[in-house]
Amino acid sequence: MREEAVPVKKSFNKLLTENCVAIPTNGYYEWATEEFTGNKNKYRFYEKGEDTLYIAGLYRTFYNRGWSIRERFIILTTKANTSAKTYHDRMPVLLKKDEIADWVSGRDPMAYLSREPFAVESELTIADTGEMNTVNSL
Repeated sequence: MREEAVPVKKSFNKLLTENCVAIPTNGYYEWATEEFTGNKNKYRFYEKGEDTLYIAGLYRTFYNRGWSIRERFIILTTKANTSAKTYHDRMPVLLKKDEIADWVSGRDPMAYLSREPFAVESELTIADTGEMNTVNSL
């Protein structure tokens, strides 16, 4: 979900103050096409020096007719910063570990949605081997 759409969609107003979630991951992936060959390469983005990258999201709990619970979440995206825009024009809204409590409490969520994300590192994933090679250190 695009961060700029969240405040204007009525269905997300309550979620933005009461249902914020931090999604822990070891990184996220983008595909980039080589200009001359047309080959697609998979790049993993992560926070340098950290084992976990936290992505801002919103969640909702659904109850169906049988009273079973289904929980779903969406990842919020924003315009890519300089460390990611070579690969894609969007990227997840990122959180530092010490920002998680504020984000999930719903305190001033717009402060997180309107800022430029911090820089991330990228690694080329070699498809046949799953091996990672650092190709960009910003």
